[in-house]
Amino acid sequence: MKTFATFLFIFIAALALAACGGEPASPTALPTDTATPTPAPPTPLPTQTSTPTEIPPTATETPAPTVTPEPPTATPSGPVSFVPAGQSVWEVPPAVDTLTGACSSSAINVPYGLIVISPEGNTLTFRDQGVGSYVFQMASTNVYVYNGRSNNVPGNLSMTLTFTSSTAWQMQTVTVLDADPTCQHNINYSAIFRWIR
Repeated sequence: MKTFATFLFIFIAALALAACGGEPASPTALPTDTATPTPAPPTPLPTQTSTPTEIPPTATETPAPTVTPEPPTATPSGPVSFVPAGQSVWEVPPAVDTLTGACSSSAINVPYGLIVISPEGNTLTFRDQGVGSYVFQMASTNVYVYNGRSNNVPGNLSMTLTFTSSTAWQMQTVTVLDADPTCQHNINYSAIFRWIR
């Protein structure tokens, strides 16, 4: 019975299709899924290795060699000479003679009065109108000495003249008479400047 019904259904369907003059419609094909291609990962850009830019070294100026200046001409240093240039006139007051040792002679009186002093190099000429002249040798700055015979009495005379300023000097003298060799006559003089000749 079921077979008959199936046959009948097919038969009616065939008649209907023939009447329409067409071929049985073929079933509509379901669209085939088009496979969407998976995008390839982007090609990584080449990594640029940062090469450090070489900075040229800062030019340093080479210092010029230090030039040592020549030392100035050396000037004499030390005490200042108080000896006046040219011929200077001094007043020498009388002084006391002090005797030392075994003395048999009397004191010596040398009234110098005005004295003229003339420097020349390392020497000093000491001139008195009555006694005469003595030539002193420089022992050090402002100090002059004389050792020799006395112009005033028979005997040996030692004198040390020291300038204490440009207007004053002092002099120590020691006289030993030929007739009294065990006795010393010691006189200390102080002079006062008067003028330049």
